[in-house]
Amino acid sequence: MATDAPSLSDGCTNEQEMSLEAQVAKLIEKHASSRDVQPPFSTGEIIVMAIVLSGLSIFNKADVLKAINAKLVESYFVAMDGGYFPNNQEWEDELVCIVPDFFETFPSYKLPLRLHSYDRDERDPVNAEYAITRSAARYYLRDLLEPKRRGTVPFTKLPAELRNIIYEMVLRFPAPGLYISHSVMSKPLKLHSIRRMDEVDVTGGPMEELSLDFAVPQEYADHYLEVNLSKTDLALLKVCRQIHHEAMPIFYGLNTFLA
Repeated sequence: MATDAPSLSDGCTNEQEMSLEAQVAKLIEKHASSRDVQPPFSTGEIIVMAIVLSGLSIFNKADVLKAINAKLVESYFVAMDGGYFPNNQEWEDELVCIVPDFFETFPSYKLPLRLHSYDRDERDPVNAEYAITRSAARYYLRDLLEPKRRGTVPFTKLPAELRNIIYEMVLRFPAPGLYISHSVMSKPLKLHSIRRMDEVDVTGGPMEELSLDFAVPQEYADHYLEVNLSKTDLALLKVCRQIHHEAMPIFYGLNTFLA
């Protein structure tokens, strides 16, 4: 297993590391709730905040659930404490997660996690390990940690190079791109990416060996990144004719914007 995964403290002093933890702790303390009130955070934000407060550098899903329970539920969000949690076991098939949409959110493209390693010969997907960088965690929580900004940016007046970068960030995805998979019978087609990031240690062989044109086996489906293009992302194409003309070719992989 690789041991050089970036942690929350990479390249940071202890003061800087505590600063992020202190900011997150202060944020959730302001919203400490009673049993009748759900915390005003998305599932993705709860996942990242729990990882930050726990100081986890490499972790699996069970670790994150334990972090949510130990760092958030018991101390702050009493209203979340309504489901079974395995305190003495690594995993249980009958687990009722304290965060109802945890499993749907975890493979989200926008969640800033990196697949660190997993064993292709291991059928239990919970053993896949992930990592997160400090900068990625801070950026994901930026709307909660940073003060509200005044005014709006005149997007069409930005330099063409900057508009192009924004189009690429919103409408393009990491190599080798997207493919459609029947990963689970009785579920609709879903778009997937072959991997979360360009670095991964796969014990049973390189992930690139996996074919792009086959149905993802259920035991490996959990290691794939679910893209789920949102209406918000695609709404960019409908803002105005200029943006539609500039962005549509990039969406289809034909970047003629600067040509």
